[in-house]
Amino acid sequence: MPARKVIKYLAGWSGRWRKAARDGSVSVLTYHRVTGDIPVELDLPFAVFEEQMRWLAENVPVIPLRDAVEGLLAGDSSRPWSVVLTFDDAYEDFFTRALPLLRKLSLPATLFVPTEFIDRPDRLPLSYSHPAAVEKMRPMTWDQLREVRDEPLVQIGGHTHRHRNLDQLQAEEIRKEMLDSAERFREELECVPTEFAYPRGAWSPQVADQIAEFCETATIVGGALASTDNTRRYAVPRIPVRRSDGMKWFVQRVRGQMYLEEQITNAARRLLGKGAAY
Repeated sequence: MPARKVIKYLAGWSGRWRKAARDGSVSVLTYHRVTGDIPVELDLPFAVFEEQMRWLAENVPVIPLRDAVEGLLAGDSSRPWSVVLTFDDAYEDFFTRALPLLRKLSLPATLFVPTEFIDRPDRLPLSYSHPAAVEKMRPMTWDQLREVRDEPLVQIGGHTHRHRNLDQLQAEEIRKEMLDSAERFREELECVPTEFAYPRGAWSPQVADQIAEFCETATIVGGALASTDNTRRYAVPRIPVRRSDGMKWFVQRVRGQMYLEEQITNAARRLLGKGAAY
């Protein structure tokens, strides 16, 4: 049995005893690509993605990220459990595949954009390479982003300019990443996003202090449900959705019961020197 499947069964079994989604908590889900033509964990087949979106539309309130964060920071534990949809890296298939479905189902989402990738499609925001990546993992265009900017269901967020791990940079380098990103947004979209996602979830309290002047909130990763207990303005937990989830594990993941998989996977990648798989 492949190692990934073993980890999933272990995480799924242990998750049955983990405190699941409850009032006051939010599952902030992270997607990347939704085409499925590259065999990597961050590229879901569209049919699976569509099934997941329809399940969410029928079973859980899906709310904007900004509304979720405001409620969490206010300590409001009376709100019903809800879900937030976020998409990283602004791949072209967000515009061609995901957005039409989100419109059809009236599901709000946040799109985090690394601005250099839009300018330079050869600069893929990946921590690994794949032979088909440069050809198939194309970014949106600025024209497409202008249309998304005007879409009421979608909120555009910042994701730095060059998609570098901020926890490995000096303060002046972090500042340049944020300034360069803001400049490109201002030039192309005539606005600067107020929400932000750390590339690959790489952050520290020191990094959070340095990016605070450029945004109002920031998201991390880790696989945990966001709650009034663990959410900070510049450290909002997110749950990555993986290709290997299908529908079998998706519902448990949304309910926060696959947390152990994230811990095991990221620990293994750190030991191998690969960093986070986002």
